[in-house]
Amino acid sequence: MITNILKINGDNPVDLKQAKDHLFINHDEDDQYIQDLIEASISHAEGLTNRKLSAYEITEVIPELSGNRHLKYGNNSDIQIRSANTLIDSSKYQVGIDQLLIQSTIKNVTLTYRCGYSSTDCPMDIKAAILLLVATLYESRADVSFGVQQYKSALSSSVILNKYKLY
Repeated sequence: MITNILKINGDNPVDLKQAKDHLFINHDEDDQYIQDLIEASISHAEGLTNRKLSAYEITEVIPELSGNRHLKYGNNSDIQIRSANTLIDSSKYQVGIDQLLIQSTIKNVTLTYRCGYSSTDCPMDIKAAILLLVATLYESRADVSFGVQQYKSALSSSVILNKYKLY
């Protein structure tokens, strides 16, 4: 099986404007740094949830497809199944939450679908968790601070994202 994962450029659950609004920043000096923090925060959130949160197009080349097929990246849409470059009619399979149920065996399959979110269709709690991570990274630019009292608490973002975790 061959899997190709193509990130759809600019299609993130959180964009630069949303992050700057959350951080109460109205200048452009830190834009690239904040954009990097957004990418790092999304990557961390994807690791916590075992799913893709930014928008991706997935293409899988599979020798044979039958029965139940787990779609492992979460929030899947625009599913297309091709066999020898012929589009398989959607009546031949059913789409469930993160899975396909194929009614018969299909050989030489190319499975294509989208996963993840854009800033317009992302659940608000996932956005909030990513924004919390961005703010934490922006405000605390080092792991250790000297001369101030430190408090360690559970990351709210981890608690929020836990319900989206794929096992």
